[in-house]
Amino acid sequence: MIHGIYVMAENAMYDTGMLKKTKELPAAGMQFVRAVICFVLMSLAFVFFRAPDTGTAIVFLKRMFTRPDLYVLSDMDTLFSFGLDAGELMILTAALVAVWACDLIRFRRDMILTDYLAAQGRVFRVIFTLAILMYTIIFGIYGQEVDPGSFIYMYF
Repeated sequence: MIHGIYVMAENAMYDTGMLKKTKELPAAGMQFVRAVICFVLMSLAFVFFRAPDTGTAIVFLKRMFTRPDLYVLSDMDTLFSFGLDAGELMILTAALVAVWACDLIRFRRDMILTDYLAAQGRVFRVIFTLAILMYTIIFGIYGQEVDPGSFIYMYF
C-alpha cells in the first residue's frame, strides 16, 4: 500500500508540474538527491514491511526520528555493538563499490553490465566471473549453521 501511495504522489507531482518527464539525465547532484530520497522512502516502507504490525512500525519510526544519536557513527565500538562487525563492514564496502561501478557503467556508457562484459575481452570476462564467484564463496552465507527460517520471505 505504501508503494502505491508513493506512485500516486509521484504522478501528482508530474501532473502539477513539480516534476517534469525528460529523456535527458539530470545533473549529477540531482541524481544524488533523487537516490537519497528514494533510499529514505524505501527504508521507511521496509519498516512497515518487516514490523509484525502497524503499531510496532509506528513505534519504530517514532524512535528513529525522536532519538537522533548521530554521535554513534563516530564511535566505532558503539557502532559495532549494533551487530555489524569490522569484517561485515568491509564486505559492505566492497559490495557498495561493486554496485557503484555497475551504476557508473550504466549511466556513463549507457550499457547494462552484461553488454559491457560482452564488449570486453575473454580474459577480462573470465577474471570478472571468477572474482564474483570467489566473493560469493568467501562472503556468502551458507552451511550447517544457517537458519533458513530467518529468511525474510520465509513466511509468505
